[in-house]
Amino acid sequence: MYDISIQKKMEEGTIKFYSYLKGSFIDFIEIAKGKNMTTKRELPACPVEITMMLISDKWKVLILRDLLNGTLRFSELRRSVGNVSQKVLTSNLRQMERDGLVHREVYPEVPPRVEYSLTEVGESLRPIIDAMKTWGNHYRNEHEF
Repeated sequence: MYDISIQKKMEEGTIKFYSYLKGSFIDFIEIAKGKNMTTKRELPACPVEITMMLISDKWKVLILRDLLNGTLRFSELRRSVGNVSQKVLTSNLRQMERDGLVHREVYPEVPPRVEYSLTEVGESLRPIIDAMKTWGNHYRNEHEF
């Protein structure tokens, strides 16, 4: 059995529900007295399923691809990823931050500046993204007319 820990600070009595892979498992988290609590969730036994759980969304892979080149502000990331709505991009970034793949840095400026970068865990996905690029180029070369 695998588990992953997530640091959260919530208001007293808050219950959070996290759902992955179309509800294949759900975490129930109850926070007591507003303290920092470490949440543990059971991960699938299959390592491929774990990876898919973390990066299965189309936008997450493209976010990883673009952040592998360095830190980006939200607007830069939105332009580089492509035709993604602000809501969907924000949701994916929050999930990736919660999963420990992305770091979000907020600067106390007017207007606020927010930058995103990969964590060490996020950076460790580089070989996977590189393999996807290589495979995609090979496939395109073999199947172009």
